[in-house]
Amino acid sequence: MSLRSPSLHLQSLRLPMPRHYRLSVYVSTLFLALALAFAAVTVVLQYRQTKAILLSASSILFDRVGQEISMSITGLYGSAGSVARLLATSPAAGAATLEERLAAVPMFAGALAGDGPVEAAYLGWDDGAFFLVRRLAGRPAVAARLAAPEGTAYVVQSRAPAPDGRMTGRYVFYDGALRPIETREAPDYRYDPRERPWFTDALASGQPTVTGPYVFFTTGEIGTTIAVRAAGGRAVAAVDIAMAGLGDELAQLKPSPSARVVVYDGRSRVLAAGGGGRPAGARPAGATK
Repeated sequence: MSLRSPSLHLQSLRLPMPRHYRLSVYVSTLFLALALAFAAVTVVLQYRQTKAILLSASSILFDRVGQEISMSITGLYGSAGSVARLLATSPAAGAATLEERLAAVPMFAGALAGDGPVEAAYLGWDDGAFFLVRRLAGRPAVAARLAAPEGTAYVVQSRAPAPDGRMTGRYVFYDGALRPIETREAPDYRYDPRERPWFTDALASGQPTVTGPYVFFTTGEIGTTIAVRAAGGRAVAAVDIAMAGLGDELAQLKPSPSARVVVYDGRSRVLAAGGGGRPAGARPAGATK
């Protein structure tokens, strides 16, 4: 029996050798990474610069619009105040009878001509008499509220003493040529200017006064009143500015089609909004004319 020595077969272990890339591949990869990083930084910087430019342009635009709105409102109230001063110095302020006051209707109508927010001009006396001319042309809701006859352009709302001394109300409706259409007795029209802040404040101060926004007695709209005491101290002339009409004026000043211009008071109540209509949420206290 022969003995065989076991033979050992050693197999060499082959370890993976590291790959060697050419230098150009490393350089290309490095430049690609740098280019991507530069592009990313450039995009971010351009975005920030563009954003800053747009914000600056928007700020300049809205500042300009704000100045135009302020100038427009100042001009509007200035012209309305001129109308009140004109009425305060007119012969109508000293008129003693309704007939004498009706003779001044053309002057009142001239002050209300156009489509501005001044909707009514009037005089009140310390005996409780009252004479108002209101523009109804283009205002179907107010005309319907007053049951105005067709073709009415202006209405006179008056309160004057009757022969027996009692105050009686009367409406006179006029067409666009200031021809009377209808005269209507209004015994329920008991508006007394002596009970209204616009009258008492102007009469006491002797200076032009501007009320805060409130609800007008006849139309139910929100607006303000500019009042001036007449010479002699017995009468006060005033004009009403409706906030809805002011909103129509503001709509022409908005910086873009999608923008909306809003005027609000110190208590954040919306008084007027570009585009017209009665502002929602505005509930100034006090009912007046």
